[in-house]
Amino acid sequence: MTNYTPGPLWMSPSTPKLAAGIHTADGACIGTAHRDEDARLWASAPALLEALEVALNTVECASIDVQTGADLPWYTLAKKAIAKAEGREVAS
Repeated sequence: MTNYTPGPLWMSPSTPKLAAGIHTADGACIGTAHRDEDARLWASAPALLEALEVALNTVECASIDVQTGADLPWYTLAKKAIAKAEGREVAS
């Protein structure tokens, strides 16, 4: 898995003179975004990834047939999103 800054992350809103900041739990700024909407998405990424992994694990542990993902279109999308977040090759 690719190393990334673990959450929780938080954002400081932009001002007319400063871009929005993305910060670690201890306050270190790890980046900026010109739009608050982008900063919120970036700051929520670790929590979204964790939620998606828990959802997939729940489905897989419930012995739901996920061989093709045909009955669960979100399943295939979720697997691709996690692979992309981890820096793995994503099949189209």
